[in-house]
Amino acid sequence: MNKKLSRILLTLGLSVVIAVAVGCSNDDDEDNNNPPTPTYSERLVGFWQATDAGPQLGSDSVKVRFTSSGTFTYQEWFTLLDANVLWEGDYSANSAGDITFMVDHIDGVAADTTFTWESQLYASDDSLHLFHDFGSGPATQVTYVNVTPPVN
Repeated sequence: MNKKLSRILLTLGLSVVIAVAVGCSNDDDEDNNNPPTPTYSERLVGFWQATDAGPQLGSDSVKVRFTSSGTFTYQEWFTLLDANVLWEGDYSANSAGDITFMVDHIDGVAADTTFTWESQLYASDDSLHLFHDFGSGPATQVTYVNVTPPVN
């Protein structure tokens, strides 16, 4: 075999080895070992119940459900008044913990109101701290626990 043909074959062989080495690198494996972190909205999905609602909000029970489709229900029970109030609508949350509620029904009656509450999620005890701001005075912090298994 002549020297020119030998050099061409050697060059082609080295090119194939380099291409295989680059294609088999472990860069692709890193994505499989580190799945994407859930967003704040994804971490909210579930059914939350207030643990300390009574004296702060005047209600005896407060429950909120966030769905993966971006809807919410917020339900308060007032024993003294024997009354239940149900707020329904859409929500959005950002990574800073601001949850914006776009209310379209209150007790089944059409409504059009929007408000934003600050929140903090704690993975250590699966709790949600919502800072209820009703527009008068300081915001009231209410602690919620997730009574459904975490989705993510």
